[in-house]
Amino acid sequence: MSDICIIPARAGSQRVKDKNFRKFSKNGCSLLDTKIKHAKACFDSNSIIISSDSKLAKEAAKRYGVCFHERSIHYSNSVTSWPSVIINILSDLSISKDSTVTWALPTSPFFKDYKACLHKFHSCYTNQTHDSLVAVYKHQTFFLNEYGSPENFSPGHWHPYSQQLKPKYEICGACFIAKMSDMIKWNYWYGTKPYLFQVTKCQSIDIDTQDDFNFAKSIESL
Repeated sequence: MSDICIIPARAGSQRVKDKNFRKFSKNGCSLLDTKIKHAKACFDSNSIIISSDSKLAKEAAKRYGVCFHERSIHYSNSVTSWPSVIINILSDLSISKDSTVTWALPTSPFFKDYKACLHKFHSCYTNQTHDSLVAVYKHQTFFLNEYGSPENFSPGHWHPYSQQLKPKYEICGACFIAKMSDMIKWNYWYGTKPYLFQVTKCQSIDIDTQDDFNFAKSIESL
């Protein structure tokens, strides 16, 4: 049994050009560089796998001494379903189906506590309380639907304080952990009984748009 870290970093990005590979930090590192460094603080280099269709990602893998998975263009676009991408990557890898797989996304540049995530997952899995782990950000605030109707509170006289609201948990994309065999069975990266690993507001930042990138970059430069 082993712990494996997969860093998916495709070349194409529709909203932010070269998102994973352009300069992000003040020391010149990209989002991919940053995530590799996070992974190396927790995993052995030969247990870290960058999955990409990009030559820049392949060069980064060589530069940092980690493994590289050559992903085909068909599984590196925004059309192919993500479950299909997951299965393609896992099926291509020559690793034990009993391995524990951590997905570490470069678009979460401020999350790096993978040791704590792994420790919690192994504990939960051994005790059979949870089948996977998902990093989440807890929201305890007021939500409206697209019609302006309240989703989690009653307006007017019954309006509660925010601390009285039932919390909602946003999947922030920072970390997903499960057994490889389970991921293949589910066609997904977490199951029906995930442990919700709560992260801070800063750790939850997920870069999806140019505004996200600029905002995160401004925080990193502080």
